[in-house]
This record gives sequence, C-alpha cells and structure tokens, in this order.
Amino acid sequence: MALAGISLLPLRILPAAARLLDGLSARGRRLAGALAGWQISRRAVREGSPVLLVVLAVATGTLVLAQHQSWRQSQLDQAAFATGADVTVGLITPLPLSRSGAIAQGRGVRTAMPAAVVNSGFDVVALDATKAARTMLLRPDLARLPPAALWRRITPARAGPGAPGPGLALPGRPARVEVGARVRSPAGQPGALSASLSVQDGSGIVYSVPAGTLPADGREHQLVAGLSGTGDRRAAAAPGYPLRLLGLSLTYQLPRFPPAPYPSAAVQRAAERAERRAAATPVTLDIGAVAVSGHASGSFPAAFAAARRLRRWHAAVSAAAFADPRVTQGTQPAIASWRVTPAGGTLASGRGRGTSSSARGSRCSR
Repeated sequence: MALAGISLLPLRILPAAARLLDGLSARGRRLAGALAGWQISRRAVREGSPVLLVVLAVATGTLVLAQHQSWRQSQLDQAAFATGADVTVGLITPLPLSRSGAIAQGRGVRTAMPAAVVNSGFDVVALDATKAARTMLLRPDLARLPPAALWRRITPARAGPGAPGPGLALPGRPARVEVGARVRSPAGQPGALSASLSVQDGSGIVYSVPAGTLPADGREHQLVAGLSGTGDRRAAAAPGYPLRLLGLSLTYQLPRFPPAPYPSAAVQRAAERAERRAAATPVTLDIGAVAVSGHASGSFPAAFAAARRLRRWHAAVSAAAFADPRVTQGTQPAIASWRVTPAGGTLASGRGRGTSSSARGSRCSR
C-alpha cells in the first residue's frame, strides 16, 4: 500500500521536473539535450506512465515475496512446533541396549536425545533438559531468555554439570559386565532366582538386561550381562556410552501357602504357623565386586569396583500377588537388613509365601 501511494508522487513531481529540465537544457548549447527536455515537458503525464508501471511492478513483486516469506515462515514454525527438532525418529518398539546408540551415532547426526510423549488428554513430553538447548528448536522471539538459559532454569540441580550420576559408572566401553553374588537360604529355598541388571545408557534410558540365574546354594556365582550385541565398539549399533549400573534385580516364584490341605483345622493352623515361621526365615544375598570386559567373550579382567561402592544403593522388595489382600493370603517378603562392608553388600529378607502360584517374588534394586 505504501508503494502504491508513492507511485502517485512521480505523476505530480514529473511535470515540474520536466519544466525545470527544459529550462536548464534551453540555456545550454547541445541540441539533443534541449530536444529531449522539450519533448518530456510537452508530454510529462504520458512519459510518467512507464514510471508508474515500474513502481506498480515493484510493489506487486514485493507483495508476492512478502506473502511467500510469510507462508514459508509459517510452515517452518508449524513444523518446528510439531517436530521439536530438525528430525524426529518415531520407533514402533524401543531399541535394545545393544543398539541404543544407533540413532545418535548415525551419519550426519550432530546431537540427539531421547524423548517420550505421554497422552493423558493432553501431550506431556519428557526429555533431557541438559541436552535440549543443542537439539530442540525454539524461535528466539518466543522466549524472553536465550534457549540455553531457559533450559538451564528447569534443569534439576542434581542433573547439572559436575553433579554425580546415579549408580555405578562403568569404565570405558564395556561389552559385558560381571557381578559376583551368592544366595544363602535354608534348605536351598526359594530355588534358582532369575537375575537382571538395571543399566543406564548415556542418554539416561534405563534398560533391564538379563544376567542369568542365581542358585540358592550358598556358593558365589558370577552374573554376566551382555551389553553389546555384536561386541564391535565401533559399530553404529553399539550402546550409547557411557553406561552406569543402577541395580541388581532377583525374581523368584513365591511358594504356595498353605502347601497342602490337612485333615483337621487344628493341624491346618499348626501347619500354617510353621509355614509362616519358615517364610520369615531370612534369605541372605551377598553382592561382591563388579568387573567389565570390552569383548563379547573371554575372561574378565580384575574387578574395577569393590563392594564398598554399593553404599549408595538401597534395597527394596515387592510381591505383585499381594497387591489385592482380599484374594491373596500368606506372608509377604520383607527386608530384614541391608548393610555394606568391605567384603561386600549383604541383604537379608524373608522369602514369603502366598496362595497364588503365579505370584512373583522379591526384587532388590539400587
């Protein structure tokens, strides 16, 4: 609109300018200049038509460019709002630990971080605020602070630079981790326990990695968990290092309660009391040193972490069968003690009993 208004000015200015040009050229000695000035002064309005067309063409082109730029910026803003970064990769199923670094280590990827979206009537996005400034897209005029300062305000103090991370840091780029452990229990109950390790990758995602079984025979066994599927640390499918060991989980089948029907109520009650005492007898778990290996097979080098480094861990026990006490009877597993000495960490807990044969039992972590 401004250019359209300005385009009318030449029509008003050009006649006066033509007369001035005609007067100046008449004083000169050049015939061509005098004729040109005289011709323009005679038909100033007609000569102003090409000027008007040029101005209108510039105005139209400016309007088109402005509209195009506005449309393009709108599309970029909508895409940035919907995507949140230059590229968003959606996974049908989560990547296993052995391939957790496949995206971040891909060709052309400068920074990457995981994000989880939970829909509870509205979308809630969970991400790592310490890495968001290098990955997320945020238009400068949408925030009063620079993106780095904005993300720093919502970063928890324990997650800031220099803050100690959770669990136990695994040195280097390990392909396997080994934990020494043993279970001491009367009469070898509750049998073999399924073991798994909670491992956190460099992006903060926690994985449960199978570590074999642990017999309740009172002898020390080595629980070994594979961290890399190929053992090739240079492969794009390697885990997202560095890795941290957060905990050890042991799962077993709860014994049935009561174990069998009895001929009389008195015998039944006596058997139940005996079973409750047996269920309360503590099962002891000893955790030894931790070792890592950079190879997918072979022996482990000396342990890098003594058991005293488990002081920051805590013990927990749960039994899903007792979630509803109306349908479950028996004794829940409970922690008796958890202590860490130079020789190792020791957890004592009752193994418990329940009516449900599918009830899963004790879990000790971090």
